[in-house]
Amino acid sequence: MKSLGFALLFILFHSAIQAQSNPEQIVQNNLEAYNQRNIDKFMSFVHPNVQLYEWDLMAPIASGFTEVKNRYLDLFQRSPFLHSEILGRTIIGNKVIDYEVISGRMGETKFIEMVVVYEVEENLIKKILVIRK
Repeated sequence: MKSLGFALLFILFHSAIQAQSNPEQIVQNNLEAYNQRNIDKFMSFVHPNVQLYEWDLMAPIASGFTEVKNRYLDLFQRSPFLHSEILGRTIIGNKVIDYEVISGRMGETKFIEMVVVYEVEENLIKKILVIRK
C-alpha cells in the first residue's frame, strides 16, 4: 500500500512538472491573463530577460521584464474591452505560433489580425515576435 501511495504521488508530481514545462500551456495561461487584463498574472509567465519584437523592426521594441510590463500595463489600462481570440495555433518545440484576432485594443472597434510567435525558455516566455497584417 505504501508503494502505491508513492507511485501515485510520483505520477501527480511528474504531471505537475510537465504541465509547467509545456510551452503551449504557458502561452495559454499568459493569453488568459491577457484577456483578463491581469498584469501580475500575465507577467508571471514572462522571463526576466524577455524581448518583445515587431516583425518590421530589427531591434526589440521592449527589452526586459520592466519595459514589457510597462508596455502591457499601459495597454491593459487603456483597453477596457481588450480580448484576443486564437484562430490557429502551431507548436514547434519551445515555440508557440498563434494566429490571433484582437478586439477592443485602445478603444478601437475594428479587429486586428496578427501572428504572434512565443519562445519559451526555463518555463517562461523569453521572446515575443508580433507580425501585424
